[in-house]
Amino acid sequence: MTFEGEPSPEPRLTSVPAMERESPLLLLLGIFIYLGVIALMWYRPSPPGGEQPTPIATEQARALTYLAEAAWYVERFSDWPADIRRVVNHVEYASRAAGAWHAIAEKTPVNAQRARAEANAAVLSSLAGDRARALTLLDSAARRGPDGGVYRAMWRFYAGRETIAITPPLDRVLEALPAGPAFRAQAALRDGDAVAARVALLPGWQVGIRVAIVEGLVALLIVGLVLFALIGYLLWHRRIGRDLRAVSAPAPPVPWSIGTALLVISGVYLLYFLLQVGVAQFLSRESLEAVAPVVSTLTLLLATLLVLGGFLTLMGKPVWTWETFGWRPVPHGVGYGLLALVLSLPLLVIAYLIAVALFGMDQQQQPLVEELQTASPLLQAYLVVVAAVMAPLVEETLFRGLLFRALNARLAFWPAALISALLFAAGHALLFALLPVMLLGSLFAFLTRRAGSVVPSATAHGVYNLVVSLVALLMGWALNGPGQ
Repeated sequence: MTFEGEPSPEPRLTSVPAMERESPLLLLLGIFIYLGVIALMWYRPSPPGGEQPTPIATEQARALTYLAEAAWYVERFSDWPADIRRVVNHVEYASRAAGAWHAIAEKTPVNAQRARAEANAAVLSSLAGDRARALTLLDSAARRGPDGGVYRAMWRFYAGRETIAITPPLDRVLEALPAGPAFRAQAALRDGDAVAARVALLPGWQVGIRVAIVEGLVALLIVGLVLFALIGYLLWHRRIGRDLRAVSAPAPPVPWSIGTALLVISGVYLLYFLLQVGVAQFLSRESLEAVAPVVSTLTLLLATLLVLGGFLTLMGKPVWTWETFGWRPVPHGVGYGLLALVLSLPLLVIAYLIAVALFGMDQQQQPLVEELQTASPLLQAYLVVVAAVMAPLVEETLFRGLLFRALNARLAFWPAALISALLFAAGHALLFALLPVMLLGSLFAFLTRRAGSVVPSATAHGVYNLVVSLVALLMGWALNGPGQ
């Protein structure tokens, strides 16, 4: 991506005053401590017995389940036009959902949770026409957890032609299964009660329609943003290039080394951990769980302000002079960052698809995304502000203003961009996110170098987080219902 009239590349420092030259010892110390912090982020201790509870359902598996139920409802019970009903294929959705639940079951060490995942996969396998697989999965589920009798009853239902009574234990289990409406409908149809089957399938149909609407809106949003960016590029790229080149003030100097940048970033995260531990000493476990997202975000912001303020003081600068870290206004910096982000969306989608192929869809989501889908409306609004404002403020200052600029003062652009992007991605402690976040980190480094400011990269970062947050809110609404 280039802009006509673009400025000359920001020169790499060829020599650094003696006091600012890279000290091998300081660099090694910074790398060692930062890797230790990263290891702490990635380490998740197992509870006694070595079991790590895995979520019963991932977003993707639940979405496919409800889409399968909605498609079956359309085919069998709706009064939609015959042409539309012929196009809808519940078997395809059911087969994909069964595969997703089976993959979750394989990676879920907690017996009760694994049994529920296998039961979901069994019902959906039956819906896709694979009764043998359904029986195998229910046999496995019956040997796990406290609900073995319920799963054996479901096995007998699929193994023979007899009907099944919806007893209180079975009803309780079905309420916890996204595939529960499909099983109720199958049981009603076995009894010859089409009206009861339609009523039973109605909840799955309603959720499935919401999921389809959200997926359609997301697709339209991505296409609309790309088209808008292409039009904007054709109309404004020359002006943006001239304005960026016309910036008279030179980029802020980088009077710190790479090792120093790594130590400062490590100091922020270590203080963040210590503050969380300190807060936990004054709150009960129940209270801490209730306010965990607020405590986590506010302690991170406080740690950033304290460490960076101390760093500025050590350099002999006032604590409010954040232009030292690249926070300086540039003409059309906001528009430049937004335009670059939207033009990069196709690459981000490709990176996401590659991550899905490599790691599957059952990887852990970012905690912020999970909270957005289950929190109260007030907390949801707070988390959206955190994602769109606070996170870019903190992360762009640390990883672009401090780290990337220190790297680029001593290395060529691409090595500096890729190293900073890798460390940025590693800091998210999610294997699934490594590739997409690395791509984003490289884009943010590009924007910082081009503009001599972190304003465009912070803008792109904030808008990206805002879009992800809104999509998470919409999907939470679709899967959990209004008010979620």
